[in-house]
Amino acid sequence: MARRKSGILEVLMEIAAHLPWQVGVGLAVIAYFVLHYFATQVPLPSNPAELKALGKTMGDSMVHGLWTTIAGVLQYVVPVALLVGAGVSAKRRHGRKDPAGSEALACPKCGGAMVRRTAKSGSNAGNEFWGCAKYPACRGVRN
Repeated sequence: MARRKSGILEVLMEIAAHLPWQVGVGLAVIAYFVLHYFATQVPLPSNPAELKALGKTMGDSMVHGLWTTIAGVLQYVVPVALLVGAGVSAKRRHGRKDPAGSEALACPKCGGAMVRRTAKSGSNAGNEFWGCAKYPACRGVRN
């Protein structure tokens, strides 16, 4: 049974982990600058007369201050979560390239590149294996 996600940051890490790591890093940079923009907004005045001149209320000033504070915290937390997810993605990608410890997997029949596949039928249905990228012309496989 799968474990439930505990919060939005865990969901962000999961999303970034499923994307290419470069996209996760790009999203982290964009998230930082967008949240930084909102975090550095000039606060509304606290004087009721000045607020009335701007067409605002004291409640508007409090809400503006609250959102600025939240953005100030999230401008660091969200990019870190996205960077962690990008790191997981990079680690997965690096691990996928070379399971046997060699420079690159070569097809035992033709010497071409190998790709990760999942058996769809037969006694090994559902199991993963390495198959030649030139399939169906070449049927070389590795376990």
